[in-house]
Amino acid sequence: MGDMAFPDGLRPDGLPAALSDPERLAAVRATGLLDTGPEDPFDDLARLAAAVTGCRRALITLVHERRSFWKSRIGVDAADAAGRQNPVRESFCYFLGGAPFVTEDAAADPRTSSHPSVRPMKIGAWAGYPLLTPAGQVLGSLCVIDENPHPWQPQELAMLAAMARAASNEINLRTSLTAARAAVAAAETALATSTALARSLQDSLLPPSCGRCRGCKPRRPTCPRPAAPPWPATSTTCSTPGARGGAP
Repeated sequence: MGDMAFPDGLRPDGLPAALSDPERLAAVRATGLLDTGPEDPFDDLARLAAAVTGCRRALITLVHERRSFWKSRIGVDAADAAGRQNPVRESFCYFLGGAPFVTEDAAADPRTSSHPSVRPMKIGAWAGYPLLTPAGQVLGSLCVIDENPHPWQPQELAMLAAMARAASNEINLRTSLTAARAAVAAAETALATSTALARSLQDSLLPPSCGRCRGCKPRRPTCPRPAAPPWPATSTTCSTPGARGGAP
């Protein structure tokens, strides 16, 4: 890594400590893009990046703690997800931090000349811009690779910056939608639980039905059938002497 200094220092393995930042790693996982297949929105941006710079290779990469996963790769053969990644030590992405990283001649640049991928991957020049969350966490990069030294033009770099922002926006929109759906699902579950609890509590407070007649509705406290009077029935025959046949 030459004479480069990293604000958060280095890990014991010599790579930037920021790679292992828990908040950054959580943000990378929250994208839901690790180990997923190619998708047109990202492939289109990578293809455009290659076209405007004249480079044969362009990558959109998510950088985890130990590996760099190529969500999109133009000019790099890989049949499956397992082949669309490399150890983070072999990636240029860790140079980024939160700012662009550009080298016009990787073999001659003291920052990159000793990097293990310069010769095996035929990296003559490299230009990359970070993919950022709204909070500024670095998710990865959009980068282009030229096999030969490349004097990057201002308009090329401006286009790469714009495409990196577009890729970041796509990722952040998806992450927000996923979080919103999860919040709605959680709210619906909580509402169903609350409704069931309220119904159970209401049922436990109501008195039981009388169970003695068909006319009694459930949970009514008493039967509506009228009760018998508490006094004996009055006789219809007069008991007054002489009342049956006239005067005595």
